[in-house]
Amino acid sequence: MKKPAKFYMGFFVAGAALAGGCLFLPGLHTLTHEFSTLFTGVAALVLYWVAGRTAKAKRNESRSGLDAASETLPALCLAAALASVSALAVLTLANQVRFHCEIWRGLPFFLITWIPTALFAICAGTIIGALGAGWGIRLLVLMAALLLDGIHNGLQLYFGPRIYPTDFFLGDLASSVQRGSLSPSDSYLYQRAFLLAITWVIWDLGRWVLLTRAEAQLGTFQSSITLMKKRTVAGIVSIGVIATLFGSYVGLGMDRKAMHRETPLEEHSAHFVIRYADDPDVLTAIDSIQRNAEWEWEYLNSIWNTNPTEKTNLYVFKDRETLQKHTGIGWAHAGIGEVFVELGSALSEAVLHELTHALHSTLKPSPLVLASRGMLEGTATAFERRYAVLPAAHELQAAALRKGKLPTAESIMSLCGFLQNYESAAYETAGSFLGFLVYTHGMDSFIEFQQSFDYEKAYGKKLDVLDAEWRAFLATIPARTETEHYADQLFDPRVAPSYFSLECPKVGATPLPLQTQAHRQRARGDYKASIKSYRTLYEQAPSWKTAMPLAEVMEDGEDWDGALNFLASVSEDINLEDYEQAVIMALRVRLLVRSRDWEKLYATYDERASGDYGVSAGNRFGEACLRDPQLRDLYASILEEEDESTLAGFWRGMLDARPDFPPLLCMYAYFGIPKTAPLKRREAALINAASQSPEIADLLAPKMRSLYNEAMAAREFQIAESLCRTLVDRCANAQYRYEGNVGLERLAFELRAGA
Repeated sequence: MKKPAKFYMGFFVAGAALAGGCLFLPGLHTLTHEFSTLFTGVAALVLYWVAGRTAKAKRNESRSGLDAASETLPALCLAAALASVSALAVLTLANQVRFHCEIWRGLPFFLITWIPTALFAICAGTIIGALGAGWGIRLLVLMAALLLDGIHNGLQLYFGPRIYPTDFFLGDLASSVQRGSLSPSDSYLYQRAFLLAITWVIWDLGRWVLLTRAEAQLGTFQSSITLMKKRTVAGIVSIGVIATLFGSYVGLGMDRKAMHRETPLEEHSAHFVIRYADDPDVLTAIDSIQRNAEWEWEYLNSIWNTNPTEKTNLYVFKDRETLQKHTGIGWAHAGIGEVFVELGSALSEAVLHELTHALHSTLKPSPLVLASRGMLEGTATAFERRYAVLPAAHELQAAALRKGKLPTAESIMSLCGFLQNYESAAYETAGSFLGFLVYTHGMDSFIEFQQSFDYEKAYGKKLDVLDAEWRAFLATIPARTETEHYADQLFDPRVAPSYFSLECPKVGATPLPLQTQAHRQRARGDYKASIKSYRTLYEQAPSWKTAMPLAEVMEDGEDWDGALNFLASVSEDINLEDYEQAVIMALRVRLLVRSRDWEKLYATYDERASGDYGVSAGNRFGEACLRDPQLRDLYASILEEEDESTLAGFWRGMLDARPDFPPLLCMYAYFGIPKTAPLKRREAALINAASQSPEIADLLAPKMRSLYNEAMAAREFQIAESLCRTLVDRCANAQYRYEGNVGLERLAFELRAGA
């Protein structure tokens, strides 16, 4: 085989080998961001080095540097194309045989990532080799480029509006986070255009130098030199144009003009500089946003006691789409001393979570802490969810422990802990473990741990010992049966899979899954086709998860008897866990209510009472209403009505029939009053019902907390206070009582600020 053929074959085989190795790595075995970034980075380094060596070798064969460059560029471009084609072929073949993912959804991202960086590497290596530089100079230039890239990324992380840098060679690294969108963003396209423009300048500038050297030797090429001068100038102008128009997305990414144009208004408070969108909804809420932020700062600092002197920058965008466009991430997030949110998050406790991130640097954490997602997200969750201050807040983890499904602290706090566990479970577990450390050992030890990232130095114990103590702590915390059922699902990898356990974590499965087809058929009202599809799914994999949608679509088609008969067969054919049996039984209850088959309904209630199904208070109150002959027909009518005013009439009619019936008072307060009703009316209904029993107060606590937030936003402080005092005085759940006390503290804070 001739040398050129071996050369090209080597790149073809290398591309296939790199893709083949990735087939054994979850998250890399399909054409996602992670594969595109890895392939681009590895292949670009090889292309740069081979291009430099090839151009140098050709120059040494008595060719001019100009000829060496002209011959090397197309050869390396062909080699790069062969490597990428072979890699894509391997991924495609493996996908057809095993993974069955929508692999081509990732092709645009791959091409947009790969082509500019490959061209840059080839052009830079070719020019350096054609100029006669040896391996030492090539290595020195490579190290300098990587160093500048690292400095560039560091400057973005420190100064830029993004918490993930727009890497000079690999593009927008935010796209590779676990929840990243697969489609290339506008900012990503601008950045790749910027790299292409720089590649253009490097190539033309290098050709200019080579032509000048050739002219000195041969006395020719004057017209070509003039052309290269013009092309180089045009390239430099294009760099300037791109940097000017899209300065927030390219280069260092420190030009905030584009982001500031989207958030042109500015408000200063004691601890924040708030920049916000000129949008009617944001303008209406800005006072509430400011007060919410100041309160969350006050709450956090009461625990941390770090008293940062620098103000935190809070950017408030009108919606998630705008947030995504200007920061690269479409959900609330934070950088050092900065928080980026959209309107909804700005009014919620998400500000506390992100403020914890923004002020994390005041704890002077070790760089290893900043590199650990478990540490970062666990710390923020520990304070947002009250894990650091309230044992009762750990009920979910206590329930998971009882079910034998709680991950170990070591697995969650490891480098890939969040990818090896379902993300929501990972957040809560990391928050619980770190919150336990704060609660049991205090903030001083926690700060020492943050600074050292050394468990033994801060706590005098290894991680496995602390894990055992955490589990012993959780074992003392009561957990309701319904919480155990919820934990059973949240920590079950079959129901809530980890990122690494999914065949197609981002691109999705192909052909269109039968479950998706069935869902779409149901959505368009084709119940007959949907029932057929769901029945096939159930026959392929009998379980409560495949049984439920089949019964529900039968319900949609008003085949209530058919659905009930099917559910009866499911209970006989499958060995169901308590939680699964409870879910199926709840659907049976709903079907029997809709069909007004009271005799079978009451028999089902008796069956449920005889088992350990963790019936919630809300379900028991609904049962009490349906067992009452005066209420059951009106209550059943609610399931078939969608008009809000008609529903309100049904609820009012039931309350008039039984005005002093505690279960009905609770259900009326929870469901019977429209959200548009005056605050005072909703407050009166909630407090009246909550006064009946602690159990009802616990059930209504989320409603009371939500109404409290509305009252605070409207500055209805008397309503807010009465709701908090009801939480404190009437609830049995310690966490609800704690939230009531926190609400009273916030109310006092608001009154002090107003004074």
